[in-house]
Amino acid sequence: MRSERPRVFFIDDGRHAAYLYQFEPPVTPEDVVFTVDQVAGSGFDTLLLSVALEGGAATYDSRVAPLWGDNVETWTHTVWYRAGRNLKQIIDDGYDPLQLVIDRCRLHGLWFFPGSWVNFDGGDRETSGGLGRKTDFVYDHPEFQVGEEEDPRAQGVSPTRFSFLHEEVREKRFALFEELLTRYETDGVDLDLADHVPMCRFDEVDELASVLTDWLRHLRQVADKAQVEQGRRKRILVRIPGLAQAWKTLGYEVDVWVREGLVDGLICLSGLTNATVDTGLDLASAKETTAGTDCLVLSGFGQSLARQTDHQATPEMVWAAAANAHAQAADG
Repeated sequence: MRSERPRVFFIDDGRHAAYLYQFEPPVTPEDVVFTVDQVAGSGFDTLLLSVALEGGAATYDSRVAPLWGDNVETWTHTVWYRAGRNLKQIIDDGYDPLQLVIDRCRLHGLWFFPGSWVNFDGGDRETSGGLGRKTDFVYDHPEFQVGEEEDPRAQGVSPTRFSFLHEEVREKRFALFEELLTRYETDGVDLDLADHVPMCRFDEVDELASVLTDWLRHLRQVADKAQVEQGRRKRILVRIPGLAQAWKTLGYEVDVWVREGLVDGLICLSGLTNATVDTGLDLASAKETTAGTDCLVLSGFGQSLARQTDHQATPEMVWAAAANAHAQAADG
């Protein structure tokens, strides 16, 4: 029996603990859904699955994005070669791995949200061409990269990330999320706005703000139409830093998104990425912004401690982070 709404969610990048990296070819449909079976009955009620990579390559049988490895002539990374080979083989066998996961989630009564980074990370073909993760689109358009910046806040931020101020960039990512909302009977989409950001130069975030909000308005229209056609609620979840100061720095009009009903859930993270656990994440900004609305406030955290030793958070750390979220009346 599925819960009334998503409450305890598991974020799966679709690679590290999944069949793409973990299984030797040839793979079977049962291999593809192995992670879903592990989540089912564990206490999680929701699966968030990444289905596209930072360079635009898809990990399902997409009609709008190339497959991982489609443009590789010579592989230069053994694990990513395995991923590309497994993906191509399961699709050639007549299966769409995304549909297999959707069917399995429905069997177990799980909420399911496919998603991806909203922005691209570029690069050059000479360096990355043998990895399969990046599409010809990012290789052919180096002019879309943000480039080097003198702003001190840009230290440690990838200069090869794309700028969302370019219409072609927005259209490419829109097509992906539109497909996930309309072609598949999902419960919505998961938009990662915490990586490859800010999605422009730091001195352009004020311009980005209205552009991104308008992009979300159009995606909301797509979600609402798909909701009517499929008779299934289509929620738009966004991963963002938890603190409001970061929203302004990145050009995110979160208050507008919530007020206009453009998003249905804020997955609040301790920083840029969900890779670390923070037992003291402050959700006050998100709770204040969503007060009186139906927008969910979800506390997101990972198990990595980013340390050379004691790499993984202990169960007690994870429980503490969850308890902190519940103490602040988070919705999940």
